[in-house]
Amino acid sequence: MRALAVALLITLAAGSVRAQSAPTTTLGPQTQAPSPAAVKLYQQDRKSPALAVTLETLCPIAGAGPLYVGRDGDRAGFLAVLSAVSGGAAVGGVFWLLHLDNQHPSGASRVENDFYQGTAITLLVTSGIVYLLARASGISLASESANAHNEELRQRLSAP
Repeated sequence: MRALAVALLITLAAGSVRAQSAPTTTLGPQTQAPSPAAVKLYQQDRKSPALAVTLETLCPIAGAGPLYVGRDGDRAGFLAVLSAVSGGAAVGGVFWLLHLDNQHPSGASRVENDFYQGTAITLLVTSGIVYLLARASGISLASESANAHNEELRQRLSAP
């Protein structure tokens, strides 16, 4: 009888041990609530895409928006140099046209003057197109740069 009682106790104890399940885990990344300090730091360090685009739009040199964000400095610098050179070429083309307009050639020098005027107009139009493309690229880069900065900051701080 004593053996039966011991066997019954062992069976009951083993059953209760089997009834306890191991802690389960969910598959996939576990998310935890961000700390208030991380949320505050994210709010302080995030960059406004609207402000980046506004700066890019108002500044006559392309690249101001990404420079505000502090990201993509090499592309922003290239756009700044490109827009400055094209703006300078446009101003040079205008002065060249003004200089040629004051000339009153005749005969063979008239052909030479027409060639120079055509070259100056081509320089003016080409530099204007390059300037507009640099500005459009700068506006696009400003928004993209601000969004990428904010996403990297959010991931680094584990903020929402």
